Amino acid sequence: MFAIIYHSRNFPSVEAVIVILLQRSLHTASVGCASYRFMAPKNITLLGQLDLSHEKFTLKVRVIRLTKQLTYDKKKTFRIDIILVDEEGTKIEAQVPSRWVFRFEKMLAENESYYIENPQVGENTADNKFVNNSNKLHFCPITMVTKSNDFVGPLYGFSFENYQTIIGNNILEKTPVDVIGHVLLYFPKETFMSKHGKETRRQNVQIQDLEGRKVSVTLWDEYAQQFVDYVSNNPEERTVIIIIQFGKVSDYRGCLSVSNWYFVTKLYINANIEEILLFKNTLVSKNSFENLSANCSKDSSSLLYYETDEFLLKHDFKPITEIQEITKVSRVIVLGTVDEDIMMNIELNDGSNGKKMFVCSSSICNNKVVVSVLPRFKIPIRVQDPTGVISLTLFDGDANRLLRKNAQELLEIFNEDGNTAIFPVEITDLLERKFAFLIEVSEYNLKNKVQGYSIRKLTADRKIHSELEKKFTVDEHVDSDSFNTATFEVTSQETTNFKDAISFTGDNITPASNVEKSTATSPLAKYRFSKVVSPNAELKRNLS
Repeated sequence: MFAIIYHSRNFPSVEAVIVILLQRSLHTASVGCASYRFMAPKNITLLGQLDLSHEKFTLKVRVIRLTKQLTYDKKKTFRIDIILVDEEGTKIEAQVPSRWVFRFEKMLAENESYYIENPQVGENTADNKFVNNSNKLHFCPITMVTKSNDFVGPLYGFSFENYQTIIGNNILEKTPVDVIGHVLLYFPKETFMSKHGKETRRQNVQIQDLEGRKVSVTLWDEYAQQFVDYVSNNPEERTVIIIIQFGKVSDYRGCLSVSNWYFVTKLYINANIEEILLFKNTLVSKNSFENLSANCSKDSSSLLYYETDEFLLKHDFKPITEIQEITKVSRVIVLGTVDEDIMMNIELNDGSNGKKMFVCSSSICNNKVVVSVLPRFKIPIRVQDPTGVISLTLFDGDANRLLRKNAQELLEIFNEDGNTAIFPVEITDLLERKFAFLIEVSEYNLKNKVQGYSIRKLTADRKIHSELEKKFTVDEHVDSDSFNTATFEVTSQETTNFKDAISFTGDNITPASNVEKSTATSPLAKYRFSKVVSPNAELKRNLS
């Protein structure tokens, strides 16, 4: 039996259905709660053959991704976004606009195959294109959807990217990527407030291909939680294979990683699908996993890359005085105490009479005046250890986690209070506290001989501090008389004030700032600091 479904073009908002039942052996389609039988359409058009001139045609495709955009109250669907693949593996984006959601919402489902007749073909003008296709399909009143049971194309439509292409940074921005790999290690999940004041979850993972090449993966929010839930619920699983589909390559301050792309990305973790099973079998047959995991324990917790590994094993530790001797781009660990002179405040009469004006200097804005900006942290600090003083810059992500408030929240408090006398408590509470810092000696530092560095990570963990202190060597001429020390932990305080500040920074690097410092007490025992005199000290006092 089969059903022919006619849509009345004279009444596009009303679906006129005439069902002609014949006794034949045919396929089955479901529309809403009803079940219909139909004959498979002929003259199938392949996605690779489509262009803007096509009007009436039939596609035989599989839905490999379907996401619904909900109304503000989350009670109704106002748009359906779809990614389709045909039997040749060509993919295309499609969309059901709000006015036709009621007709197609119950017909379409992820991982199902369909004949789609007479959608409209248009140019994909979206800024973010989730497949490599310049065209896009739009469902319209004359579009017909019937189910196909004889689709023989790819079930998931994966297009795996070579790791070397990712590592070599040879992928254009906003280009979709699929990757598959064995989870070599993962870091503890991080939870912090985003710049928009929303709680954000982040999970960093390192995966490896069958040739031993490694790629970093950053999973956000629900994808981070999906990964955490899996490893928590499968504590005995050692071989974890993941696929990130419809991801993107992110370049964060020179660090490349694959991340999920909004909520279009699909994350497969040890799924029972051919691609993962084949990868796992090949991995085991090559003995790659046994070699890589020779030093691991027998449960998945061995894959967890703890903070202690980051600060004690992965990177070299350097006393501050040796940082300026580094001659190649690298990341190193330093241990020190935040100095009292955390940043400079400069009151300037710029003729604004209290009015705010922002000038965007990016290539997109072309120096246009903008009426509002999104505040972000960029906190220059001075850190000292037993050997010297260094200038570092704390950026938005770590500052959010450390201060427990984002820049927007502190700015709002400042605007309400208007007190310009002091910095907020959250920032001043960093003074005289000890941290271990992972810093980057960049090409900019080496080329311009700038001795101010960016902070990549920091920790207040006392155990890590204790291990790092053992790495200090005592100079014969250093006074070894010990004096009492104190250990501090980062805590969250109520914000009382906010203060605008100007930091002399360039290219995300804080220049060296050796400000006058007399002999001081350090949390590190058995060391005494010599006096450091800066030619800018008098200027700083005048400006302050």
